[in-house]
Amino acid sequence: MKAVRDRLRDELRTHSRYIRDNLVPLVARGAECQLNSRDLALLQSTLDRIDAIPMTISLLSYSRIDKALLRIAPTCTKWPAEIARQAHKTVSRWEEELGPLRDLRADLWGPGGRLEGVRKLDKNLLGTELTLPDISAFLLERECSKGISPSPFITDSRFSWWITAAAAFRDGIIDETSLGITANEHRAFAIVLTGKEEFMTDTDGLIRYSTSGSDPGVFKLTKTVLGHVRGVVRVLRSWKLKSPLAPVAGLRYDGLYRVVGYGVTLLQNQAGKDDWRFCFSLQREPGQTSMKEALAHPLADEIDDWNDYQLTKSGPRTHLIRSVYGDPDVDHAIGFYDGTRRDSGYSSRRPSGE
Repeated sequence: MKAVRDRLRDELRTHSRYIRDNLVPLVARGAECQLNSRDLALLQSTLDRIDAIPMTISLLSYSRIDKALLRIAPTCTKWPAEIARQAHKTVSRWEEELGPLRDLRADLWGPGGRLEGVRKLDKNLLGTELTLPDISAFLLERECSKGISPSPFITDSRFSWWITAAAAFRDGIIDETSLGITANEHRAFAIVLTGKEEFMTDTDGLIRYSTSGSDPGVFKLTKTVLGHVRGVVRVLRSWKLKSPLAPVAGLRYDGLYRVVGYGVTLLQNQAGKDDWRFCFSLQREPGQTSMKEALAHPLADEIDDWNDYQLTKSGPRTHLIRSVYGDPDVDHAIGFYDGTRRDSGYSSRRPSGE
């Protein structure tokens, strides 16, 4: 039973991403529908399949398929009338059975949620009792073990984007102790770029990473240049990074980079004390998932989960991300939380229907 439920969850999430991340931007580019006959035929069959699945709150919360259909259901000239009517009919039936859907939230800490077990390292991931940063080392060596080709790299979508650095730590991607360099006593394995640490260059795939000598991982990173250890590290970008390549939310994995050089400069920090700044040149390795594909994250459902996570935190909701698809009524269309509606997701008293 669980296997069937998991299969349905993943199928619905695939359908949701196809609609929200592929078709919605395509339709939004013009006043008239920009979908060709193949797109329309595939969308029709997708809607028929979605309508045939017995829906539950947990399936909706995980897949966000309701938000995908809510983008189609409103009356407008951008979607074919029959497609819009079918989406509206399906959403209306779900609301009759399960209650209002516009404020539905994901169970982030529940089974399958992005933050499930976030403060506890998932040792079952590798079937080993290794501890970080040893797990990070194990994963990296496994990626590189067959040489530079598509197969050794991280391709599982679970390891493309995270809400927080703690979630990436849970998956053995980085060390929890710092948002800088993940390293052990032998070498560096990963770099999280944040703040003003990245500088672009005119060379494709080449960036410069600037960090303080106070980061204990700096000297392990220099060893990769000197040839003492293998010179490939994981690079992740934080939403706090001041760079055109930064994700709009969360933490994104952008692939393996080779450390090809570094320089050292003595500066004064804000306190007036000497600060050795290390500037590393990083070249993205060929043969892995393209940077264009990496930049697609966060996807629409990942932004949904980011927004839901921000709503669980105290203080002003200044980091909620609004979807940008050229829709003037985008907030209404995707059910963006504006503080005026009550939650009707897992925290509500509405019967789950399961």
